[in-house]
Amino acid sequence: MQRIINMYKIEQLQDLKLIKTYVEANNLESPNFSELGRQLGVDRRTIKKYYNGYEKPKTRNRKSMIDDYYEIIKQLLSEENKQKFYYKSHLYRYLVREYGLSCKQNTFTRYILNKDELRAYFEGNNSRSSIKIETPLGAQGQFDWKENIKFSFENGEKIEFNVACFILSASRFKVWSIYPNRSQECILDFFTRTFETIGGVPKKYI
Repeated sequence: MQRIINMYKIEQLQDLKLIKTYVEANNLESPNFSELGRQLGVDRRTIKKYYNGYEKPKTRNRKSMIDDYYEIIKQLLSEENKQKFYYKSHLYRYLVREYGLSCKQNTFTRYILNKDELRAYFEGNNSRSSIKIETPLGAQGQFDWKENIKFSFENGEKIEFNVACFILSASRFKVWSIYPNRSQECILDFFTRTFETIGGVPKKYI
């Protein structure tokens, strides 16, 4: 048996199934699991498990922390919800602001893309024609913040600012403005400038 072990160069647990194949093909006795365990530095029960064909899973099906927000996301994207999220980034920032979601945006985007029912919502809303049907011209606009953006100058000085954004739902026309904070004064200033820019006020803005 030792000759067999040397022949197959048993250096890791995954090699043990080679021994079993040879043993069964030649009608030999099972190897000494305790001796193999001492050679590989593991328990004999682990040796026996791998000898009998156990393979360690290559990937783990770990639960995503975003799963805790799944029902909230479904409700926000449902037809019953009047608020529309035309971009995944808007939904991400809304969840961060209103529900305390704490993950990176690219992690959130991958999560949405891996869920067929959630991905389908955004694929449908990316059609400009469907947007025009749902929201006629002048009917709706969407307001959002890009929050706490950090910027460093070449001289080492650092600042933090916020970007206010208003998007007309039908035409997708955007108005952007930078503010030092998200106070009521800044919000009112932004809306005043925005409505002057677009030449009116939508019937509804969210």
